[in-house]
Amino acid sequence: MFKQLLLEIWGKRVNLVENRGNIISMNYEEGNTKTHSNAIFLYGPDTGAGYTGTQHIYANNKTGKISMYGEKGYLAVFTASSTLARGDVSFINDGEANLYGRNSVGLFITKDARGKTISKSLILL
Repeated sequence: MFKQLLLEIWGKRVNLVENRGNIISMNYEEGNTKTHSNAIFLYGPDTGAGYTGTQHIYANNKTGKISMYGEKGYLAVFTASSTLARGDVSFINDGEANLYGRNSVGLFITKDARGKTISKSLILL
């Protein structure tokens, strides 16, 4: 079960995306269609300039189980632009997350300006 909640109060937002069930990710290939580099949680520049202090929370609940079998998979992807200055991002795994594919990663932060962190950034693994 995948839940999403968006709460907005006085120009501030909390965006919660939570997995409480099973997610299975695998690459797909049929005919001209081929997938790769699947991502479960993706933070991107989706917050408008009118919002300040937005909190983005991506969570795998203690009842959640994520299994990624495809090659080059990403459990959590952090990519954004100047919108990062307007809020915080949290990726939380309290459940089970298994990455079986070659070249897969748990947390990916883009190396260009869209993944630039600021001095008060904190990453806990």
